[in-house]
Amino acid sequence: MFSKFIDYIKKNKYLFIILFIGVLLRLVWIFAMPTYPETDFMWYHVKGKEIAEGKGFLNGIYPYYTGRPGFPTAFRPIGYPGTLAILYFIFGADFIVAKLFNIVLSTLIMFLTYKLSEKFFRKENCPFDFAHLRLVTPCNSIQQHHMLGNFVFRTVNAFYLLIF
Repeated sequence: MFSKFIDYIKKNKYLFIILFIGVLLRLVWIFAMPTYPETDFMWYHVKGKEIAEGKGFLNGIYPYYTGRPGFPTAFRPIGYPGTLAILYFIFGADFIVAKLFNIVLSTLIMFLTYKLSEKFFRKENCPFDFAHLRLVTPCNSIQQHHMLGNFVFRTVNAFYLLIF
């Protein structure tokens, strides 16, 4: 299994260089531009933290979104806060955990964009063009400092398209 992975890397050196540069740019961005989540992003953080602490998925209102014990909510889907809760339970409830997770998802999206374009367009350079686009689009790098649930959606959607 590991030898297959090494062979794949050797065969696709250029792709892994693109992925490495993408990760590097995103890491530089999140550490060079310290941010503090507001509105929806803070809601994701607070709900993830509450779930990780065993309090449940509680209803909370602006500006702090701290849930009231005994008032569970279904106001929003639990997907991204639930994912953050797992990460917060394992690594601690820090903003950097969510930011690094977004980098992992973004890198996976770059790879899946490459694979999908390879599957659908069958031109030699086309997959690299799409991977470059994901690499250098400013929005893709800037979003890393937010805790965005749409990365989870994009990743799952790309897997779905790749499989079917």
